[in-house]
Amino acid sequence: MPDKLEKQIAFMKNKSLAFSFTSYQVVEEDGEKVVNVINAPKRMTYSSYLKNTIIGCLTVVIDIKKTGDILMPEIKLAEDMALWLKLLKKGFIAYGLDEELSKYRKTTNSLSANKLNAVKDVWKVYRDIEKLSYIYSLWCFSHYVFHAIRKRIL
Repeated sequence: MPDKLEKQIAFMKNKSLAFSFTSYQVVEEDGEKVVNVINAPKRMTYSSYLKNTIIGCLTVVIDIKKTGDILMPEIKLAEDMALWLKLLKKGFIAYGLDEELSKYRKTTNSLSANKLNAVKDVWKVYRDIEKLSYIYSLWCFSHYVFHAIRKRIL
């Protein structure tokens, strides 16, 4: 949205935040019809984000003066998830601004449209990057699936 950065940066400055994200609209391929709205929770910690990957990449602003330089790991569909976890693991908290300030265009041929590949990469993040135990990975993964389905249906 035209005022996204202005609103989000003001939100961050007001609260002296390093990491923030916003709510967003999921729209059809034509960019007009709203299919769903993803509302940003007030905050996400490392533990809560492992179970609910609700932070949309298009909504994030990071103050690298506070976090230091960071790079996205090279994972085809979950590089944003891995980066958010890296920041959250360092002790930063992601704060949500519950305003719809972005539109995510849902297309049939995008990389993220293939949900089987997406879940494989989420599992890869749990096991290969975060080095979570198999049991804890299953626990987080079951929550992730629940929230992913809920996000798309409700």
